[in-house]
Amino acid sequence: MQSFKDHLNKELEDSSFKELFEEEKYLLELGLQIIQTRKKLSMTQKELAEKSHVTQ
Repeated sequence: MQSFKDHLNKELEDSSFKELFEEEKYLLELGLQIIQTRKKLSMTQKELAEKSHVTQ
């Protein structure tokens, strides 16, 4: 049985897959940075949404 890592490495050989994968990875990392910063500032999701003028 192929491991996930081996499977992913094989899929990443496809340039279109790799491009989409990298874009999603960037968006995930950005989201995690927002969460870390929000928690560091002791803000709730609701407070962040209000300050950002978006719905929660």
